Amino acid sequence: ITMALLILLLALPLFLFLFKKYKTTEEVHLPPGPKGLPLVGNLHQLDSSNRQKHLWELSKKYGPLMFLRLGSKPTLVVSSAKMAKEGDEKNNCGPPLQLKSSSKFPNYKRRSSSLIGNICESASASKPSDLTEAMTSCTSNTVCRIAFGKKLYEDGGSERARFEELLDETESIFVSFYISDYFPYMGWADKISGLAARLEKNFKEFDVFYQEIIDEHLDSKRSKPAEEDILDVLLQMHKDRSFKVQLTFDHIKAILMKRAEWIQTSANDVRNPREDAGETSTV
Repeated sequence: ITMALLILLLALPLFLFLFKKYKTTEEVHLPPGPKGLPLVGNLHQLDSSNRQKHLWELSKKYGPLMFLRLGSKPTLVVSSAKMAKEGDEKNNCGPPLQLKSSSKFPNYKRRSSSLIGNICESASASKPSDLTEAMTSCTSNTVCRIAFGKKLYEDGGSERARFEELLDETESIFVSFYISDYFPYMGWADKISGLAARLEKNFKEFDVFYQEIIDEHLDSKRSKPAEEDILDVLLQMHKDRSFKVQLTFDHIKAILMKRAEWIQTSANDVRNPREDAGETSTV
C-alpha cells in the first residue's frame, strides 16, 4: 500500500500538468470536433480498421475542418479538397518549378508504347500476359527513371527485390501504432515493443540504398545520361552555393524518399484500381 501510494503521489504532478495543458487548449477557439477524454483525447473514438472512412464520416457531422486530440497531440483534420489545396499553397515552401519543367524531363509516351508493344507481341505468340505486373513494372520503372535514372523494375533482379522489400517494410512501419506519436514521454514503450528498432533499421538500410545511388551519380566515370533525372537536378542544386537553401545529402535523400512513395502509390493504384477509384470519389 505504501509503495502504491508513493507511485500515485509521484504521478500526480504529471497528471495535473497534462490535465491543465489539455484544459488550456480546450479554451482556445478551435474548429468543432468530437468531445474527447482527458489524457487520451479522441484516440478511443477512432476506428483503426478504416481510419480514412471513419474520419470522413466524422467530417460530415463536424464539418470540413475538424479538431481532434490524439493523446497529447492536437490534430486538425481537413476533409475538403479546396481547403487542403489552399492550406498547401499558403504553407508550402515553394520548391523551384524547374523540377517539373518539361525541358528537364522527356515525354514518356514511348514507354507506354513499349508496354503496349510487348503485350501485343505476347498475344501474337499466344503467350499469357500478366497485365497487372506489366503495368506495375512500366509505371514503377517510369517513376524510378524520373527520380533515380534507373529502371529497377526492368528485369526483376536483386536490386528490385531489395527496393521492394524496403518499401514494404516502410509501409508496414508507417501504419504501426507508435505510442510515442501520441504520448512523447512514453517513448520507452516503443523500444520495448521493438518498433523503434525496426524503424531505425529501416532508416539505415534506406540511407545506404540512397547513398549508393547518389555515389553512382557523382562517379566521374559515369557517362552523361541522355535524359536528366530529379537526382541530377538536386545534385546541381547541392553544388550551387548561390542557391538560397543549401541542400545537403540528407535533404536529397528525404526528397528521394518522397519519390519512392510515388512508386508504392502507383503500384497500389494499378493493383487495386476499383479501391483507388472509390477513395478518389469519396474525397
